Amino acid sequence: MRWITEAEVAAELNPAGAVAALQAAFAQHGRGQAQVLGRHRATATQDGASLAISAMGAILEADGDLPAVLGTKVYSARNGRYHFLVSLFSAATGEALATLE
Repeated sequence: MRWITEAEVAAELNPAGAVAALQAAFAQHGRGQAQVLGRHRATATQDGASLAISAMGAILEADGDLPAVLGTKVYSARNGRYHFLVSLFSAATGEALATLE
């Protein structure tokens, strides 16, 4: 499994590629080819800090050069500051492929 830092994501991500990937994912969902787990959130206050943890997931079919994947997005919030992790798994094997910061 590969760990991909926020800096690596920023260096590789371009707006056109991001829009194309989102369009492909939404098109799959619209055709009933993608399954989406809606966001779940828990919140609390501890020591005066506002806390939240949220998670969601999806299963996407292969699309062009992209393999079929299962993915999760988990993020924390503390007083309005967010930290995100996206984990991708192979649909072919179930193995973890990467976690992106």
